[in-house]
This record gives sequence, C-alpha cells and structure tokens, in this order.
Amino acid sequence: MAPFRILSFDIECAGRKGHFPEPTHDPVIQIANLVTLQGEDQPLIRNVMTLNSCSPIVGVDVMSFDTEEEVLLAWRDFIREVDPDIIIGYNICKFDLPYLIEVLI
Repeated sequence: MAPFRILSFDIECAGRKGHFPEPTHDPVIQIANLVTLQGEDQPLIRNVMTLNSCSPIVGVDVMSFDTEEEVLLAWRDFIREVDPDIIIGYNICKFDLPYLIEVLI
C-alpha cells in the first residue's frame, strides 16, 4: 500500500479588536500548509498563503495575494493539486473548516 499523503493546515483571521473573528466581517489573512508522506521524516511541502505580505520564513514558500478571494482560490487549487488522503490540523473541525465554509457561502 502506498503511504498516505497528509495535509496539515491552519488559518489565521484578522479579528476586530475585542471580537472573536466572524466569517462575515473578518477576512482569512493566512493559510499555512504542511504536506507529508506517511513515514517520511521531512515534509514534501511547506507553504503559507498570505493576504498582502508577511516577513520571510526560513524553509517556507510564502505566497502573497492582493485579496482574500485570491488566497482562497489559491488554496482550493493547492488542495486539488496535492490531493491529500488525510487532512489534519489543530481545531480544524471546530473553527478552520466551518469558518472557510461560511466564507465561501
């Protein structure tokens, strides 16, 4: 059996001061991704898709976009290209995925 291709991701949102981020008001400003093959020591891909720009990160491909829509479309294309078998991340079921789904509706 081939090793599983595993995507771990995390989103960051620009929250308003004193408010928990809401998809209808606060944009997704970064999506960080790490792709590994089951059993391998080193990841295949390390990247960050960011709204506007961010400081360079050693060992990470930083991709900058002008709009939230461009960030989300780039992530969609990335998911299609990587074709992960397993998607994991900290709190993705209670925050990241519901947030992304609501942003896209």
